[in-house]
Amino acid sequence: MDDKKKQDILKMDEVSTYFLIDECGAFIFKMGHSLKNSMFEKWNEPAIKQDIINVQETQQFAVDNLGRYGIDPQSAKDKPNGDYWKWYRHWNKWKELLPVKDWQVISKLMSKGKSIKKYLPEKTWKDE
Repeated sequence: MDDKKKQDILKMDEVSTYFLIDECGAFIFKMGHSLKNSMFEKWNEPAIKQDIINVQETQQFAVDNLGRYGIDPQSAKDKPNGDYWKWYRHWNKWKELLPVKDWQVISKLMSKGKSIKKYLPEKTWKDE
């Protein structure tokens, strides 16, 4: 992963970091499943495998730098009890409970680099 990408990740706020980690996980799962079920043409498999490796590196870098939010990155290994998983479930629950219209507003605000603070949960992952 290049330095610019690393710096971009380190500039992300907490919820954006969650989105990145979550989306990387979804990509890795979906592409891995698709590879196992031969859903790609053989000539394309090496590129897909490299994409999975690149996304895994991105996800791991984001997890490795969660200390700035009070999360020990090693706690990701303590599934389901580690602080990482408490943090992840906190954001995942928030995401799943948001109404569609709020998602539409949040998406527009984030794409313009504007604050979504009024849509964020009042409690932190440590409060739950």
